[in-house]
Amino acid sequence: MIDYKNLSYTLEEIKLIRLKNEEQLKSKKFNIFSILRNPHEEVGLHSRFLMELLNPKGTHGKKELFLKHFLKVVKHPDFNLQGAQSYCEKHKIDILVQNLNQALVIENKIYAGDQPQQLDRYYNIMLDAGYADIQLYYLTLTGSKPSKSSLGDLPKEIQKNNLRLISYKKDIPAFIDLCIKECATQPELRETLVQYKNLLKQLTMSNHLDTIQQLQSTLNDVDKMKTAHFLVKNWKHIRWHTEWDFWNELKAQAPESVALSEHFEYSAKKLNSTIHQKRNRNNRYGLAIKLFEEKGDEVCLLIERGAETLFYGVRVVHKPADYVNEHSEFLEFLKPFSQSFHPVSKNYAWLAWNVPKYHINFNEFSNTDTLSLSDPQKRKEIVAQLWSEVLLYRTKVLEWKQ
Repeated sequence: MIDYKNLSYTLEEIKLIRLKNEEQLKSKKFNIFSILRNPHEEVGLHSRFLMELLNPKGTHGKKELFLKHFLKVVKHPDFNLQGAQSYCEKHKIDILVQNLNQALVIENKIYAGDQPQQLDRYYNIMLDAGYADIQLYYLTLTGSKPSKSSLGDLPKEIQKNNLRLISYKKDIPAFIDLCIKECATQPELRETLVQYKNLLKQLTMSNHLDTIQQLQSTLNDVDKMKTAHFLVKNWKHIRWHTEWDFWNELKAQAPESVALSEHFEYSAKKLNSTIHQKRNRNNRYGLAIKLFEEKGDEVCLLIERGAETLFYGVRVVHKPADYVNEHSEFLEFLKPFSQSFHPVSKNYAWLAWNVPKYHINFNEFSNTDTLSLSDPQKRKEIVAQLWSEVLLYRTKVLEWKQ
């Protein structure tokens, strides 16, 4: 038996975790890096940005300070900052930092695979160039090891003493944090670094993992886990009944002045096909209002579930052979008060439509307006608002016959 009192307490705990997660996502929604580049782009985004930070002559104006912080994070204090410069793609190395006789080779791997003898080749390139102290850094999302293919013939002693694993999950955020502390009087630079750190959290799913760990901590015994499983198991049924109640409420609130049509009307069978089936789903149903005959065809005002969002508008019930040219004037009449319209064609019977004030998406079943339909009082309010919009639209459409 399900203890519904404890279920209520557990859901309240989960609600706090959800609100915290939503607040974090909201504060990090705008990110200039993810807008301008693919977040996973190694060279065009991450290598170039990190190279710029590590460059003592970089536009950040902090000289060797950022490079000094990086060396602190990767535990390499012996690197001489005098004459240091950084490069991107020099000798095909993702990030190269060098002075007169020392070199830091950073191989940047997010999702790309290793190339044969890559680390071995880079080490020997710098060795042939006369560098005595060469450190290899293998940078990945979580600090994973390079493949044997990438190591090639790199001597075991070099692998042990000169190869270090660093990650976007731990080391780079720690480096960025130290850089941010140096930018108290430079808001533009500070905000850029903050946004980059947020991008790394998105990339490594740090926020997501934190949320999962909090959920695990909340559901920390067998009974709570069983309760969570019970809820997940019945989620589709909750969706089904929420949508079913919506359509019944919509039909119940239909004014006496409108004549409902049997065309496209919702049914339990149609809901089943959309919610419970993986294939052959039918989401083209709803509630239709008879309008008039036009060019030998029946015209209705249809409130349709839709594949992505609920919408309402003018639909021609049938599609005669000469449909292409039969409704062009009517379409032009509908355009001024319709948000969207479809070029008249043989394969499309919709003429024009609007999306209502409340955004109802039964397919995703996750946004606030849709979830609010589970509350009987809120459902009545949403349906009443929808009818208000539909009736106003209907009045305008009927002017065509005048």
